[in-house]
Amino acid sequence: KAHIRLIPSTPGLQDQVYVANVAAVFDEQEHRGSFAVLARFRARGRPGEELAGERFLNDLGFETFHSPYFFEGAADLMALAPGVFVGAVGRTSHEALEWIGKSFGVKIIECELTNPYLYHLDCVLFRVGAGEVALVTSALKTETVKEIEKYCEVIDVPPDAALSGATNCVRIGSEILCDDNSSLLENNNELYEHERSKVRFLESMCNQRGYQLKFFNGSEFLKSGAGLSCMFLKLNDIGY
Repeated sequence: KAHIRLIPSTPGLQDQVYVANVAAVFDEQEHRGSFAVLARFRARGRPGEELAGERFLNDLGFETFHSPYFFEGAADLMALAPGVFVGAVGRTSHEALEWIGKSFGVKIIECELTNPYLYHLDCVLFRVGAGEVALVTSALKTETVKEIEKYCEVIDVPPDAALSGATNCVRIGSEILCDDNSSLLENNNELYEHERSKVRFLESMCNQRGYQLKFFNGSEFLKSGAGLSCMFLKLNDIGY
């Protein structure tokens, strides 16, 4: 089970549902308590979401910091081990990751995303649990994959499964949640096979590791190119 808190909606913020972009929340680092680094958006229409997120996080007791460079929150920055993170360069800038690393004393393994359909870190990486990540290795440089392997076991994700959101999952305890839209597609649709590949991959991964897999219809959010993980912002890492 998880405690779910809702960020109050703000008129005019059409993409506010995608809260994974609003901030990255850090558990205690060295002598600092829990805090959050707020997004700085590139896309028109999204600035302002981070201010609503800031009010929400401040009310929960988090200290918040504004990134001076383009940064898209937890969708582009994930923890691998204590003090070690992976950060995606694409919609998030190299300068933002460098600033976070220096300002808060954490190591960030940068990975450059060049596939236009895999544009956030959560499109290529899902932290299954402590010491395990599902990773689209074909989308990253070999040296980046090797650096990640220093800190955890890597489960390779097939490219076609990745294109359907195989890493856009959410884990809550022993359950892994993901969207599956295959029931809405014709069997001869190219996207149908991507969806089935995703389902097969996740079923195999969960069966081998004892997780319960649950699927949801995410077709409304797919219209914006979003998967389930886009709508969740973890406020702590309890359970990992």
